[in-house]
Amino acid sequence: MSQKVGMLMKKEHWMTKADLLLILLLVGGSLFFLIEPIFRSRDLDQRWLSVQVDGKLVDEIPLDQNKEKKSYTYRTEFGTNIIQIDHGQAFVSEADCPDKLCMRQGKISRPGAMIVCLPNRFVVEVKSKGPDKNPDHPDIILH
Repeated sequence: MSQKVGMLMKKEHWMTKADLLLILLLVGGSLFFLIEPIFRSRDLDQRWLSVQVDGKLVDEIPLDQNKEKKSYTYRTEFGTNIIQIDHGQAFVSEADCPDKLCMRQGKISRPGAMIVCLPNRFVVEVKSKGPDKNPDHPDIILH
């Protein structure tokens, strides 16, 4: 009987040190993905819009953080597109393409984001300088 009482009083551990380490790694990784965009957004004043028609660069517009709205109209042989910039975000406000998908692509502000109008052969892309302040520098190289 005394042996049975001793087993009942024995405390069971439901979490090992490996479980605790795994939980800490998961929480730390989650926090990294929440905090990382804040550090990436430090260079927001070094962004610009690259406007291309039929694969050729036609304009570069600084994408600053001012609050005034700006509008840019592009009339080409393929069609007309109007870009608006508001609070550092750009979007296509008007287009004469048949499907108007470029107008539904929303606002862009992060480097690498694009708005594409295929019928008008019109592309707007947010660009920024890389870590070495070279706009052609890749962000990452995978082998």
